[in-house]
Amino acid sequence: MAAQDKEQFDSLLRELFLITKRRFRDVLSGSGMTPPQFHALVAIDRHGEPTMGELGDVLFLASSTLTDLVDRLEKDALAERVRDPEDRRAIRIKLTGRGRADLAAVQEARRRYLTQVLGELGPERAKLLIAALQELVSVMTRVPTP
Repeated sequence: MAAQDKEQFDSLLRELFLITKRRFRDVLSGSGMTPPQFHALVAIDRHGEPTMGELGDVLFLASSTLTDLVDRLEKDALAERVRDPEDRRAIRIKLTGRGRADLAAVQEARRRYLTQVLGELGPERAKLLIAALQELVSVMTRVPTP
């Protein structure tokens, strides 16, 4: 690959990241939810009432940062700490009804936006882009950081 191609690839990835981040913040702005709160709610939903340790591992957060985040989720009535019935020493994090509803609303808003984006591309180009992105994810997951 030519140096110019590598630079363009790097530039496009950075631009895509920034646009995605900006649009995601736009979607979140109406919900009152922060990006870390959203990511935590997604992780809680996907992992089905994880322990604090499990949630910290998934989110790559230190325990003090995670504690502050879960405190905020509880304060906003999006999640709650519950004792594990199997191990009373363990604390699990559970979505509240409001947390589940707010998460679903944000995810639906994101889907609507992405549907618009894919609609702009048309069905054939959208399929090609999705296939290329799947391949890129696979390669980037497999190739170690130098």
